[in-house]
Amino acid sequence: MIIGHLAVVGIAKLTFFERENLAVLAVASFGPDILDKPANILLGMPGRGMSHSLVVFAIVCILACIYWLRMTKNPRLLCAAIILWVSHLAGDFLQWRVLLWPFWGSLEPGPKFHFAEKLTSYYVEFRYPYQLWFEIICITVLLCIVFSKFFTGNALSYGSSQSLKSLLLKLAGKFSRESAQEKTF
Repeated sequence: MIIGHLAVVGIAKLTFFERENLAVLAVASFGPDILDKPANILLGMPGRGMSHSLVVFAIVCILACIYWLRMTKNPRLLCAAIILWVSHLAGDFLQWRVLLWPFWGSLEPGPKFHFAEKLTSYYVEFRYPYQLWFEIICITVLLCIVFSKFFTGNALSYGSSQSLKSLLLKLAGKFSRESAQEKTF
């Protein structure tokens, strides 16, 4: 659900967490996969393993809280990161044995993660229809937010002073000037 996790980051950034760091939001949204996929590839552990469990989530939350308290960082960013990590767990539609590891039992080693194979099974063969529909809903919500902000004049901020609307208008003007120049030659 790569695109779905990105859509959730976009929804968070455009609604509740507009001022928070986009990179931190993205890392939090992909947090379980950032930890589990390399462990799967390098060590043969499950692709949805320990980092997808509530135990590791609790450990990450405790460590993040300690870091934030010591560094007096933005508490909204910590809250956003926690929410996005949870959204990842929810969006993956995890089995109980993974979510409640180690209390529910041990994790079985899975096949080695192959990016192209996963994309094919997910987007072409539709092996995970619930996740795919959840992803489609997330993308649709994100597009609705983007279009509503764009058409109501409350365009997304792009940098410090440009809006997305002005950026698109500048790009459109640049392309129209370039096409006019091509016609003159």
